[in-house]
Formats: sequence, structure tokens, C-alpha cells
Amino acid sequence: MTKSGTREDATTFVEWLNALNPFLRFTSTIGDIELSFLDLLIAEKDGFLKTEVFYKPTDRNNLLQFQSFHPRSLKDNLPVGQFLRLRRNCSELAHYTKRAKKLTKKLRAKGYLAHITRRAEKKGRFSHGYLLLQPSERSEKKERLICVTTFNPLSNTVN
Repeated sequence: MTKSGTREDATTFVEWLNALNPFLRFTSTIGDIELSFLDLLIAEKDGFLKTEVFYKPTDRNNLLQFQSFHPRSLKDNLPVGQFLRLRRNCSELAHYTKRAKKLTKKLRAKGYLAHITRRAEKKGRFSHGYLLLQPSERSEKKERLICVTTFNPLSNTVN
């Protein structure tokens, strides 16, 4: 259910957020029936709040080129994270589907393989947005040895 309030209440809330940290500046567009804040467009529909992904006009939404020298596991899972973000932010499946088609085109234009984007989109489509908002249980952390070096394309040969 939506919470009743005024436009001034919403403006006051954004001002309060901006006062929390001097290094962060939140912007918003507050209308009569919808509000854009961060990467969300929040609107009231039939007495309920509906959300979908919002992009600022200046947002370029750059994605990593698949041909980059980043680890393959990162390039395989980056699309999964992007599709899960879409699903988490779109309260209606129709909005997710529309945005997922656009994201698939962007990923393919960046060189991502069709089977990677299909797998990632399927994972997003069959995830429940409300479950994605719940904290996940983490397994026990294992001690890892971390070695920081200068990047080199031959780094993958070092195990």
C-alpha cells in the first residue's frame, strides 16, 4: 500500500538523505504520480507502489567489453547480475521483459555470447523480485591468500 504524504514530504526525505553524507548527492524528480530516485521509477497504481528501472538522460550505462582481459568468470556472471538487478527493480514482469530485451541487445553489442545472455536472462526472469530483496544467508568464509599484482594479460597462466 502506498503511504500518503505530500510532495514536500518527499522533498524533505531527499534533503535528509543528502545531509547524511557530504560526499553523496541524491537527485530525484518528484511528480504527482511518480518519483524517480537513484535507479528506480516509483509510481502508484491501483493503490500499490510499482517500481521499474530508471535511467537518467545522461546515463551511458557502459558495460564491460566481452573481449577485455578480465577473468572469464566475471564476464560470464556480469550479465547475471545485470538481469537480476532488472528483476529486483521491476515489480511487474512486463517491465522486466521490456528492459531485458534492451539489455540483451546492449550485451550482444559488447560481444557477449548468445548462450551467456540467454542463461542470464532466464535466471532473472525466473527469480522472484521480492525474494531478491531479502538478505541472503552466506556460507562460512574461508581464509584466502590474496596477492595483489600489476595487471598483465598473462596473469591467467599463473595459478
